[in-house]
Amino acid sequence: DKSEIAKARVNYANLLHRQDRHREAELLYRRAAEHFESTGDELSAARCWFNRANTLVQLFRFPEAEELYRKSEAVYLKHQQELDAVDALWGRSWLHMLEGKFHVALQELAECESSYRRIGRPLRVASCVLDRAEVFLNLNLFDDARASAIEAETRFRKLGVRYETAKASYYRAVAADALGHGSEARKALNKALPAFGAERN
Repeated sequence: DKSEIAKARVNYANLLHRQDRHREAELLYRRAAEHFESTGDELSAARCWFNRANTLVQLFRFPEAEELYRKSEAVYLKHQQELDAVDALWGRSWLHMLEGKFHVALQELAECESSYRRIGRPLRVASCVLDRAEVFLNLNLFDDARASAIEAETRFRKLGVRYETAKASYYRAVAADALGHGSEARKALNKALPAFGAERN
């Protein structure tokens, strides 16, 4: 059953992606997408395009990744899969941040955050706030970065998400240090270090 083989490829690619084996994952997603496209299953193909875009970002193949994010978003919207569509936009915002298109990334993050809030996805809202802190750090807007990091830290702590809480603490430390708040920076790092250690990161 070729459809079951394609689904198995997607599952295997998901595992490889989480192991940072992006080249292997990208190939499997591509093969699975080709099958779903050939059978007219565009929603399954879109999920492969989205996942493949995530791997292509890790491989710094940005133009291909952006095209796939846009293609998948269009299909998700066509099938009323709003959460998946917002996820595709969120992926594109991360891509634009890596490309240095910070203004575009901030606009897309604001749109994603608003949509996630309306849909009721507090973890993704917090993740958008964290990404916004990172964009502000890249722009040397340290007051804004610190405020966003504090907000993200609070949100993640309430949700009980340890790694992202630590990441927010780290961003807060970087911003606080740049603003000359050494004591705050040390306290934030002292929060982040054991959490990163516990995650073996």
